Amino acid sequence: MDDIFQWENFIQLVSANIVNESQLIREYNSRYEFASKALSEAEGEGRLSFVRTPDFSILIADCAFHEDRDYKVSDGGRVRFHFNFDVSIESRANETAMAEIVDHSAGILMMSPDQMIVDRVPRRRHQHFVTVACDPRWLADFFNLRLLDYVDTGDGGVSPFLYKELTFTQPIRSVINAVASQPIDGLGGARIATLAQKALLLSLESLVEDRRLRPTRLSPSDIAAIEQARDILIGNLAALPNMQKLSRQVGINRTKLQYGFR
Repeated sequence: MDDIFQWENFIQLVSANIVNESQLIREYNSRYEFASKALSEAEGEGRLSFVRTPDFSILIADCAFHEDRDYKVSDGGRVRFHFNFDVSIESRANETAMAEIVDHSAGILMMSPDQMIVDRVPRRRHQHFVTVACDPRWLADFFNLRLLDYVDTGDGGVSPFLYKELTFTQPIRSVINAVASQPIDGLGGARIATLAQKALLLSLESLVEDRRLRPTRLSPSDIAAIEQARDILIGNLAALPNMQKLSRQVGINRTKLQYGFR
């Protein structure tokens, strides 16, 4: 049985039956793994590249396969930032088709840690995209931003999956173009990792701006949660809980809770 790709290293792409090890270039140091592979004539045409740092992983595709590729992916609690130029991958989670990811778009994919996705790459269809996968806790620590405060998960949370479209701004597009076009040399992995971090920053800024400009809508369950939070605060004036703890206790994200109090 094929293994599951879990964003740990390039060899998982091999064990998941996505590619083979021919024409593979790999480099390591204490901070990252960089791997790039030109598809063989038997596989298709184009290139796949992968960079793994202690904080995030980056997959860069600019290729087409001669035959369909079916493989399994587990994010293990990671969040994926997708940047698509030309993509036709069909994804399913628990036999449920995921929202269509279209060309020239950007978005965030989140799911529960035990969720698995089955991807199908149609044969002879060009795929050109960059995906960055990282732990949302690292995002919160490094960028001082809690992603769930800016992504509306609904009343049921992130289950089985959530796809939030991002505005694919020109600055983000320029950085992603630079990521996708890096030469395969001794500095390629370091440049890709640095540019990917910049793409994450621009994406988060876009997400914050989108939230700022978009009116917050409160559902009846949101209003009930806000009223519950008010009662908790009134009952604990001597030792008020912080906003994060309070939002978790009543089951509503912090942005809506703050908006509701205002």
